[in-house]
Amino acid sequence: MHKLVIVIPAYFEEEVLDSTISTLTQILEQLSEEKKISGGSTLLVVNDGSTDQTWSIIENYHKSNHFVSGINLSRNYGHQNALWAGMTAASVDADLLITIDADLQDDPKSIIEMVDKYHAGYDMAGCPTDKSI
Repeated sequence: MHKLVIVIPAYFEEEVLDSTISTLTQILEQLSEEKKISGGSTLLVVNDGSTDQTWSIIENYHKSNHFVSGINLSRNYGHQNALWAGMTAASVDADLLITIDADLQDDPKSIIEMVDKYHAGYDMAGCPTDKSI
């Protein structure tokens, strides 16, 4: 089985974390039940120095949801550095690594498509978008 780690940078996200963790947990459960990822897959939420309840929420979910783990940065280092910290930590034992913002601006169901692409032999897959520039 392949271990998936979903890295989620979080900065002042107390209002959305319950919904985000619930949605992403359902996706991990589905992929695990379908034997597409291991049950040891995780959501790695990186608190980027938030002073609201973001870290407390992560800690509480870690106690009650085996998929949730977290990193608590000592101060705000910025979105890209929070992503980097999470990806660096996850790369130690992840077979698949996906990043998504805590507000779920991108469709979380794309994670299922990305995992399917991985199993089809792709080394890298991106989230489809309807935005044009």
